[in-house]
Amino acid sequence: MRMPPAPASAPIPVHTQVLRSRATLAARQPAGFGYPTNSLAGVIDNPLDLRPLCTALTRLGVAPHRVETLRGSIDRHRFEQAPAAGLLGTVRRWLGALGPEPELLQRYARELAAGHTLVLVHNVRRADAEGLCAVLACNGGHAMQHFGRLTIAMLAP
Repeated sequence: MRMPPAPASAPIPVHTQVLRSRATLAARQPAGFGYPTNSLAGVIDNPLDLRPLCTALTRLGVAPHRVETLRGSIDRHRFEQAPAAGLLGTVRRWLGALGPEPELLQRYARELAAGHTLVLVHNVRRADAEGLCAVLACNGGHAMQHFGRLTIAMLAP
């Protein structure tokens, strides 16, 4: 004999609530942050500029999943502890220590510590970076760099 379904107003059992809470907490854990290869990075000082920026990027055809934002101490920690993925990542970090990369990454870490937002647009070709840089600049963006596979191009101070 089949039992009738519980009425909609029936309370959810406590063990189900605990499992859902654990799943929600696990889903909220920030993912690791890797080296931003083929990404445009920029800083937004005012968080109110972020929504218009995302709208403008969407109008240009940038899919929302390609835009990543980092803000606050948790994201600063993720950013500073970025692993070097694989052999190429290790070589890139080692070679990067010889050039401007450490100063750039430290600058972005300071911006995060100051409460600013770091915006990363992933999968950006160098040829498209300047157009996207203009969109970021129109929406309060500064400190923009394009991180290529082996180069870093400063697009705006």
